[in-house]
Amino acid sequence: MTDRYPGYDVLAKRNSPSWNDQTRRVVDERLRIDPEQHRFFTQSEWDTVRALCDRIVPQPAERVNPVPLAAMLDEKLHTNSTDGYRDHRLPPVREAWRRALQAFDAEAHKLKHCAFHQLEPALQIKLLTDALRSKTDIIFTISQHRQLYYQCKCSNNAKADISARAFKYLI
Repeated sequence: MTDRYPGYDVLAKRNSPSWNDQTRRVVDERLRIDPEQHRFFTQSEWDTVRALCDRIVPQPAERVNPVPLAAMLDEKLHTNSTDGYRDHRLPPVREAWRRALQAFDAEAHKLKHCAFHQLEPALQIKLLTDALRSKTDIIFTISQHRQLYYQCKCSNNAKADISARAFKYLI
């Protein structure tokens, strides 16, 4: 992956008017997260979520300190920090993540008799793409479902179909 904005470094704005004290505190807290630490996910789940993060939000190979996405997610789930809302028909976000990770591993086992994180990157991307296009029974996060649902320029019936397909495996 190439850097989308060569030469741009958001951290260089730290002491500019672009950042206030709250922004500095939040960024500092996030940068202190150990990218190898996980307290919520089991080892198997951790391996899968890291592979998912690597495929969904790839980072430039030359980046010295990649954003610890999996560790940030693990910390959020460990502390049970939520966005403050949840559709009552859906499982709690922690349970949804566990189910989704199990589903990705189950699909990988069907495909190649191994866990998701053991698949070649191209096959991981294929499974993610199939999930997004409802070609498998898996979804990857409630956030992606919400994004698809709200960006869909379609009828309410079509949106209901998106929800039914996306959560078929979870419910």
